[in-house]
Amino acid sequence: MKILITESQLKNLLLEEDSNELLRSIYSLAKNNNGLFKSEKQAQFLKRQIDFRDGIVGSQEMYGNSVSVRAEYDDKGITKIYTHSHKTNRDVVKFIRISDEQFKDNQDRRAVNFASEREKAKSGIAQNLQQRIDLLRNGIGELMDEINNDPSIGKILNKAIARYQLELADLERQLAEL
Repeated sequence: MKILITESQLKNLLLEEDSNELLRSIYSLAKNNNGLFKSEKQAQFLKRQIDFRDGIVGSQEMYGNSVSVRAEYDDKGITKIYTHSHKTNRDVVKFIRISDEQFKDNQDRRAVNFASEREKAKSGIAQNLQQRIDLLRNGIGELMDEINNDPSIGKILNKAIARYQLELADLERQLAEL
């Protein structure tokens, strides 16, 4: 069974896909570059796309309601991104370009927070590795005690000790690399 779509339906599908890419580009520009265009070519393209769509650069679903995402720009870049709810006729601002100093301060704060979170994560991983290492060492010690108490099971326990020692060496390597 063939499903036919009209030319206008195809155009809407293509525009929707383009809108998703456009929306991602604009949000990325806002987040990573304070909305400032990175090149003249990018500026011309985005301005043309925003103008072509009358400022609507995409749509999103929020709490079961559809909102359109709009963008405004000046010669330097994106100045404002906001959502507009057709149901409530309200706008919610998602981004407003700030001063270069504020943006740099925000980026520096994010970098410090990221470094702090990374160190916390590394510390947690190191702690978990060390706990596992300690458990393996205790396990090896207990197995050695069992061998001393009953040499007849030494062959079996030596295999377990060898496995523990391999895992222990791997964990110690991972901890050193951390």
